[in-house]
Amino acid sequence: MSFREDLDILAHYLSGLLSCLSVLIHPVLSAVGFAGFLLYEMSEAWGKDAWFDQELREFMSGFFIGVAVLLVVEAVW
Repeated sequence: MSFREDLDILAHYLSGLLSCLSVLIHPVLSAVGFAGFLLYEMSEAWGKDAWFDQELREFMSGFFIGVAVLLVVEAVW
């Protein structure tokens, strides 16, 4: 397995974990996280436009970073 594949696997695990933990902030966030991940995976499987994959990846990265920040703030506050 290549380093890139290892990073992809790690990203999938972390996305799932953050999506699960986001329910501590608000239940809708878990649904948004799962829906975004599912949409991204379906888009990759369909082989649609690369720009869509890239923009969705950027959005979901920002979403999960935001969830991580909110979880830290929630834990500290």
